[in-house]
Amino acid sequence: MAEILNVEIAQRLREVAALLQEQGANPFRLQAYRHAADTVQRLDRPAAEIVKAEGMEGLRKLPGIGESLARSIRDLIVTGRLPMLDRLRGETDHVAVLASVPGIGEATAKRLHHDLGIDTLEELETAAHDGRLSEIEGIGPKKLAGIIDSLAGRLGRVRGRTGAAAAHGAPKIAKPADPRLRQFRAAFNAVLGNLAEQVARDGEGARKLVEIEVEGAVSKASARRIAMSIANSPLVKTAIAGEDANWGRVVMAVGKAGEPADRDKLSIWFNGIRVAHKGARDPAYDEARVSERMKAQKISMKVELGLGRGADRVLTCDLTKEYVAINGDYRS
Repeated sequence: MAEILNVEIAQRLREVAALLQEQGANPFRLQAYRHAADTVQRLDRPAAEIVKAEGMEGLRKLPGIGESLARSIRDLIVTGRLPMLDRLRGETDHVAVLASVPGIGEATAKRLHHDLGIDTLEELETAAHDGRLSEIEGIGPKKLAGIIDSLAGRLGRVRGRTGAAAAHGAPKIAKPADPRLRQFRAAFNAVLGNLAEQVARDGEGARKLVEIEVEGAVSKASARRIAMSIANSPLVKTAIAGEDANWGRVVMAVGKAGEPADRDKLSIWFNGIRVAHKGARDPAYDEARVSERMKAQKISMKVELGLGRGADRVLTCDLTKEYVAINGDYRS
């Protein structure tokens, strides 16, 4: 496959924006695609070269390109297709989707699509269980079992194996306290945590993920309000964008939360380094060491209030010049 040119990537992104606009999508989303298109078209090197050398990390470094857009551009470069654009055009290749399942070649996929009217993996799974798939020439019991297992694995990652678990003989769990739920609960919470992190990483113009932990508050609710005050502070977020461990702005955000706090008991950490202790700069503060840590793409901030046992954690992102560019370059 020939290397896709930057101008072609930009054209596809602009087409996505145009089709989304026809559907009445959020203007911020439209502008994000248009801004990404402009960024890619202005590059002085092929985007494909960036992906080859640095992967998605290289794309995320570009102005106005967050996690989601970086992934879309990477997929377009690697596969030549932009799934979002295919969906908006109504051009999803159903045969290719079916043929991606182990045990189903292109010829069988065409028969399933044209003869049985199967377009999706969900419809294929239904046909596998209701007997229609076993009637297709070349699909015997062993191959059918392999197809069912493959579909259960792929679809299970999307829907938590609803229905598929029972089909595979998994016992019914009726009580929330059932110990067999522990593994599922841990996995489910991991998925939710990952999704939350992706949302924060994908902020408009964002370059850094920011994790804020508040401990020692008078209650969990108080810790949450303080953490949110820090996370929503433009002064804190811009300081992080500038790679400045500005603990004074964190103190300000704690104070404006309106929750119990004592400056003289306050301690603050950035990426594991304590920068403030008992309301003053930490005696062991090392500017060079802290500045180096602030260059990381994930910033972990910890605030210890020293008042109680309340604790909570929130995620946010930095606030960059690209955010202003994205939201200042269009008219509603």
